[in-house]
Amino acid sequence: VKFQIPFTTCSLTQFSIKYLLNDKEYMKISSRFIQQQKNKLYELYSHLNIIKPFKPEANFILCKIKDESLNAKKLTKIIENKGFLIRDCTPFEGLGNKYIRFTFGTKKDSLNLHKQFKKIEKNGTKK
Repeated sequence: VKFQIPFTTCSLTQFSIKYLLNDKEYMKISSRFIQQQKNKLYELYSHLNIIKPFKPEANFILCKIKDESLNAKKLTKIIENKGFLIRDCTPFEGLGNKYIRFTFGTKKDSLNLHKQFKKIEKNGTKK
C-alpha cells in the first residue's frame, strides 16, 4: 500500500461525520468553542513546568515533555491511569518520544487534566 490513512475510523464514526458536516449550527458552535479554547488552554498549560505547549492551530495541543525523567509513553500511561487520554506522538515523523498531544475536551475536563499535570509536577511519577 503506497498511501494509507494515518488513523482508521469505524463505520459509526464515518456516518456521524457525514451527519455533523451537514449540521451548520453544530459546525458554528464547535468552531467558536475551539477558537475560544485555543488561547485559554494554551495560556493555562504554558504555566506548567512538566510540559511546553505549542500554540494550537487545530483542536488539539501539541506539547514537548520538559521533565527529563519522563517520556511520552510513560506520561501517557500515568495520565491514562488518572482517567484521561493523551496521545503519544513518538510514531510521528520528526517528533520522537518527548512529545504528546491532547484534544480540547469540556472546560471541566481540560481543567481536570491540567490538575493531573500539576500533581505529577508536584509529586513526581510515583503518586
